[in-house]
Amino acid sequence: VKEALEASKHAGASVPAGNVLEWWNKVASGKTSSLSIKSSDGKDVTGLINQLVDTAVLKRSKDIIARPDFAMYSSGASVIPSLTSETFEIKPRGLASRALGLVTGNGYAVGRPPVTALHHETHNGHCWPFAGSQGQLAVMLSMPAYISDVTIDHVAKEVATDMRSAPRHMELWGLIEGEENTWKYNLWRDQQSARKEEARTAAEAAGEKYVEEDDYPKTLPRSIPYMRITNFTYNIYAPDYVQTFPVPQEIQDLGIDFGVVVLLVKSNWGRDDFTCLYRLRVHGERLDGIPDPLPEEAAS
Repeated sequence: VKEALEASKHAGASVPAGNVLEWWNKVASGKTSSLSIKSSDGKDVTGLINQLVDTAVLKRSKDIIARPDFAMYSSGASVIPSLTSETFEIKPRGLASRALGLVTGNGYAVGRPPVTALHHETHNGHCWPFAGSQGQLAVMLSMPAYISDVTIDHVAKEVATDMRSAPRHMELWGLIEGEENTWKYNLWRDQQSARKEEARTAAEAAGEKYVEEDDYPKTLPRSIPYMRITNFTYNIYAPDYVQTFPVPQEIQDLGIDFGVVVLLVKSNWGRDDFTCLYRLRVHGERLDGIPDPLPEEAAS
């Protein structure tokens, strides 16, 4: 690729200006045998450039990251309203205007619904806004899955109106369901408790005060257990605006499948009134696996 990029800097001198459009038309049709692009030292780089173009187009057609998304609405995922924050509303200013708006229904601007964050469209402004810098989105996945990664999409900073509304610190929590999953979770929780007790004993032996914080979200029910699958930070200064975050190997090794997840947004990048979530993706392996397709010989 590096050689091709270097060669392309000098390729323009090898192709007459009148043939450039003709060459690109033939690239689109797959007929480039009669034209060639050569570097300044005489090397033919036409085939390599064709391959780079084909690879880039193919990758784009696979949705950039080319991985199944168990949180995609069109695949069967859905939002759980009772565990999801309210959509942001812009209310009219002044008491009189608010009273008139309540009566007439005019003057209130409501953002797109939470299900927007489960769609692939991420044009500027096509997001789910919730009030403030903290909120959560609960999703019933299209099918139970062993989760390995989480992807957050946002609009590119070059075309964004205000990047302060982008989510920053986030956590993904999953509902523990089923006898086998509950057994694995309880075993892991006991191990975590043992580690905390060791830390407490070590702190007391050193004459230090040990403070154990309860990090279980207040917005999740305690009657049924949820566990934190992973936490991560979306970086608006990174070159890629589609960012994937792996689940810690320790959590993956538990072998717990999840059918319900809750994305907790702990903060954003500086906007006080609302936060915009463009898309949540959840990756991994489906619980029951995927049956093997027909062998390649069947295509002939």
